[in-house]
Amino acid sequence: MKTALTKKILILISTVLILLLISVVPMLAEEGADVFTDVTEGSWYYDHVMYAYENGLMTGVADGFFAPGNGFSRAMIVQVLYNMSGAPETAVTEAPFEDVPVGKWYTVPVAWAKENNIIAGRGNGFFDPAADITRAELCTVLNSYAKFAYLKLPEIRDIKDFADKDDIPGFALDSVNALYTAGVIDGKPEERFDPRSTASRAEAATMIHAFAENAVEMTMFEKYGLELNVEAYVGTTQPAYLNSGFSLTINKTDESNSITRKKTTVSGKLTNGENVIEIVFSRDVGSTVYYIPTLELAALKLEAGATVNAEITVSATFGDNREPESQTFLLDIVPEERTSVLDEYGLTVSAERWRTGGLLIDPSKPWQTSTTFLIKFQRLDESAAFPDIDISFAKIYIREHNYFASFVKCDNGEDKLVFEPHEFDDPDLYYWIDEMFTYGTTETDVIVEIRFNINGEYATIFVHPTFEEIYI
Repeated sequence: MKTALTKKILILISTVLILLLISVVPMLAEEGADVFTDVTEGSWYYDHVMYAYENGLMTGVADGFFAPGNGFSRAMIVQVLYNMSGAPETAVTEAPFEDVPVGKWYTVPVAWAKENNIIAGRGNGFFDPAADITRAELCTVLNSYAKFAYLKLPEIRDIKDFADKDDIPGFALDSVNALYTAGVIDGKPEERFDPRSTASRAEAATMIHAFAENAVEMTMFEKYGLELNVEAYVGTTQPAYLNSGFSLTINKTDESNSITRKKTTVSGKLTNGENVIEIVFSRDVGSTVYYIPTLELAALKLEAGATVNAEITVSATFGDNREPESQTFLLDIVPEERTSVLDEYGLTVSAERWRTGGLLIDPSKPWQTSTTFLIKFQRLDESAAFPDIDISFAKIYIREHNYFASFVKCDNGEDKLVFEPHEFDDPDLYYWIDEMFTYGTTETDVIVEIRFNINGEYATIFVHPTFEEIYI
C-alpha cells in the first residue's frame, strides 16, 4: 500500500513539473532574444526592432518572422502611428480612399491619419496602401504626426547640405531637415540622402525608435503659441520699494494658432531671501496683463539689481476643452531701476501727518483725536517752472497685521478724498485734508497713495507720511 501510494505521488509530481516546463518555455522564448528568428541579437537593428515590438508599435509579418529587409508600406507606417497614439476609437462608415475599402486591417488607421492631416493620398483619390514608403515620405509623415501630437523635435545637430538635396521633393524638405537635425534619420554614403529610395522594415523600426525617444511633449505655451514676459522695476521716488512694479504678460507669438484661451489663473510666489509673497489672479477670459498690487508687492521690498526668485504657474482652458492645462515657470528676475515722472520734472513729494485735537486723555483710544494730512510737492530747482499738478485721487492705508500684508482704506466712507490746493508764501504746492481718523502710531503704519495728473501725464506714487503728535 505504502509503496503504491508513493509511486502515485511521484507520478503526480512528475506530471506537474512537465506541465510547468511546457508552459514556461514559450514564455521564456517570448521574453528572450528569439521573438523573431530573423532578428538576431547583435544585428544593427536588433534594439530598434525589439523596441517597436515591445511597445506595441510593430509586429512580425508571420509567426516568428519580422522580415527586416522587406519594404515598409504606406499602410504599415499609418498603423504604427495609430498604435503610437493609443489606437483611438475611429468610426469608419465609408472608404477614406478609393483603394482603401472598409474592412481592411489598415482602413481605420488610414481614415484616422487622413482626418488628422497626418498623411495624404497620392492623387486622384488613391492612397496606394501597399506601396513601399519612400524616405522623404517617411520624414513627412513623422513630422506631421509630431505636429498632430504636439511633440517637439530637438535640434541636436545642424542641417546637412546633402549632395542630392535637389532631389528632395519640396513638400518634404522641411520635414527631412527637422528629422535629420533631431537625429531621427541619417544620410546615406557619399553625403547623399536618397529621398526616393524606400525604407526597409529595419530602417523604419530604427527611425520610429529614434523618433519616440527624441521627440518631447510640447509645453502648454509652445502648444498654443504663447509667451510669458515678466517685468519688474524699482522706482526712483522714495521709498523706492513702495514705488516698484511687477507685471506678467501673456503674449501670442503664433498668430496662425486660432485656439482661444479662456479662463486663466496665474498663481505662484516671489521671494528674495527672507521676504516672500504669494500671488493669485483668476480671470474668466484670456487676459493679457497681470499686475501685482503695489501694497502686496511692497512686502517683498524690491531692490534694483537684487534677484527675485519666482515660481509662476499659469493654468488655462483652451477652445472647447473644459479641462485646464498648466505650465510652471521657475524664473530669476532682476528688477531694473526706472526713473519716475517726478524725477523727470525735478520734483519731490512728501506727506506729513499730525494728530491734534486737544490733550490725549486716553492713549489707548487714538481715534478720539483727529489727524491732519498734508501732501507737498517741492521743486529741486526753485528757479524752474512749476508744472501743472492736479491730484485726482488719494487713499490712506493703515497696517493691520503682517507687514504690508493687509491694509484698510481710511477715507471716512468715501471712495476718494478731495484735496484742495492752498496758496502759501513759498512757491511750492500743498494739498491737505482734515478730520481723518487713523489708528497708526508710527511712520510705517500708514501709507498714502496719490494719483495725480502732471502736465497731462497720469502717475501714481506711494509715500509714508511723517508723523508728529501734538498735545494742546
